[in-house]
Amino acid sequence: MELFKKTKKDYDVLSLIAMVCLYIILLIACAVCLFYKTPQLEHKICYSDPCVSSNYTCVDEYQLDSSQWVVVDSCEVVCQDNICAYKSKLHERVKNIEAKTDILVADLRQETNNIINKVNGWLAFWIAVLALLGAIFPTILQITNKKRVERSYQKMVNDLQTMVQSNRLCIYINSICLNLDNKLLTDMSIRLSLQKYLANNILDLLSNFDSLLYSEESQQLINDNECHLIIILVQLGALLDQYQLTGRERRRDICRMQNQIECYLVQLLRGEPSEDPIDRMETYRRFIRFMRDSLNN
Repeated sequence: MELFKKTKKDYDVLSLIAMVCLYIILLIACAVCLFYKTPQLEHKICYSDPCVSSNYTCVDEYQLDSSQWVVVDSCEVVCQDNICAYKSKLHERVKNIEAKTDILVADLRQETNNIINKVNGWLAFWIAVLALLGAIFPTILQITNKKRVERSYQKMVNDLQTMVQSNRLCIYINSICLNLDNKLLTDMSIRLSLQKYLANNILDLLSNFDSLLYSEESQQLINDNECHLIIILVQLGALLDQYQLTGRERRRDICRMQNQIECYLVQLLRGEPSEDPIDRMETYRRFIRFMRDSLNN
């Protein structure tokens, strides 16, 4: 029984650890799905060389004065206006590149903000889940521990009541045996009245024992109460022996009860099957009723 309780407790702890591990795995899986693929900008820019007019002549050597470019190549002169037009083309291209660069920076900033918002959203979600689980798990553990403590306390109270009732039963049986053995009371009527009084108390105790020895749900004997039932049966066997010595009018019923007690003890000690097992509450109640009818007649 202690091994079963320990195994059940270990199972509860392992279940809790498994739930926490599963939760961590879910967190890791969500993080992997979130950061597995690095976000990339789809905006592509292709740069091309500025177009130079066919009127421009590429030269190898040139000389610059204050008003114009002078190129010495077969005596051909390139006008300053053409150079200005080329320069204007370069400025336009630079402005175009700067504009596209601004667009890229704006797109990158927006994409970064989107990623940050997405991460913040998931982070807030899992923080909320953690807070929820942090509130649920302790509550579940508290309820489970409370029920376990209540069951342990109830079992302890039942064991204590069973021990008290067993001691009372032993005292009553010893008292009735002493009354049958000695000659403390010379008046037979008083002795019989005392015997009947003690017998009724014994039978009342035995009737109240069923709720302590047996489970109300399964109607079966509780495993920890087998020793108490064995002690009760042994005490009843000793009581019936005293009754059998004092008179013959109920000897047949007493022998029948003694045989039943022997069968019950064999069943409990050896685990042998029986058609009318004592580990059922109905069998115990029927036996007590039969004993009450036999001893009171």
